[in-house]
Amino acid sequence: MTVWEGAALVAGGFAAGIINTLAGNGSAITLSLLLAGGMGGQAANATNRVGVLLQTLASLTGLRKSRKKSFLLHQGQILYAPTVAVGSLVGAWFSLQLPDAALESVIGFIMLALLFTLAIDPKRWKRPSAIRRPLPPYLRHLLYLGVGFYGGFVQMGIGLVLLAALVLAEHWSLRDGNTIKLLLAFVVVVPAFFLFFWLGEIHWLPGGLLALGSASGASLAARYWVRDPRWQPLVRGVLMLALAVGAWRTLTPYLW
Repeated sequence: MTVWEGAALVAGGFAAGIINTLAGNGSAITLSLLLAGGMGGQAANATNRVGVLLQTLASLTGLRKSRKKSFLLHQGQILYAPTVAVGSLVGAWFSLQLPDAALESVIGFIMLALLFTLAIDPKRWKRPSAIRRPLPPYLRHLLYLGVGFYGGFVQMGIGLVLLAALVLAEHWSLRDGNTIKLLLAFVVVVPAFFLFFWLGEIHWLPGGLLALGSASGASLAARYWVRDPRWQPLVRGVLMLALAVGAWRTLTPYLW
């Protein structure tokens, strides 16, 4: 690895940390850098989890303390975290069984579906948090089992998938859902990280450089921007841009 390649990983990780904290799909940057450096798809998917693990931890610790933060994180712990963790472990194992091409095509179509949802009904992303959650317990567990499976399967775009579940299905506001998302993104990555670590799939030098940049960007965004209501319109804009870029990147090879 050259000095310039290392610097690109740190810079890309920094940008991904900010994007993932405000919205999601920053892994589109980091995975692209790892693949461009000659790493195989499975190894890149595993190595990317090092940066994501440190990034999500930095996001959680970077949030300013408040009663609302404590309430939202408590809700995430009791309502969603156990189911998400189980789904993540299963998804990580399943990702090792499929070829890279199949994995990327699934990602692209999910991105398009989420982008379509954002574009046709923006009001659903702007409403305040509901007092009661609309889903019955069994549907909630099925939903977050699937969300965790996706996160363990590929990680890229998991922040967007989590936000869609929290805002559209569970009727949290985008601002409150983003706080819960930070906890669940951490819960998603932990089982997958240890599975890839146990199987020896992680490349530690590039993973460590990504982690250095990702943690710095995530801490900055969590401390100053994620709970500031003035930034919420930007969050939605970042969501749409990240979805469009992610879908274009993954589906272009199948369209030409």
